[in-house]
Amino acid sequence: MLQKTPRLCLVVEDEPLLALDIETMLTEAGYLVAGPYASWREALQSVATHRPDAAIVDFLVQDGNSTELLRALDEALIPFAIYSGRDQASAPEFADAIWLEKPCMPEKLKSVMRALLEGRARGYQPGAKVGAPAAC
Repeated sequence: MLQKTPRLCLVVEDEPLLALDIETMLTEAGYLVAGPYASWREALQSVATHRPDAAIVDFLVQDGNSTELLRALDEALIPFAIYSGRDQASAPEFADAIWLEKPCMPEKLKSVMRALLEGRARGYQPGAKVGAPAAC
């Protein structure tokens, strides 16, 4: 029987307890985790050397908003969800992205991750024109 290679998920979250929760939820669900990173700049450096299969990104972290990282993920066609205490209005460019409100229930996070990895997530998709309704 062939074993599947675990998928790599980038996690960007600057609140230590939330970062640990996300990492634990994803690890228990069988994913490998890159991070968690408290800085979008550190996460961007990681993406350059270890391409993730998907990402969960807090919009506002230690070094400011994650817009540049999100643009880089989009250009690289890496699916992502934004995990934030803010609403879509705080980032008009990504208003139609998948937004998860902090805190997020484990099953919802896992469901969104599965959808991102399986290409089933509705709403914002990497490389797609913004304008579709968000999935969450």
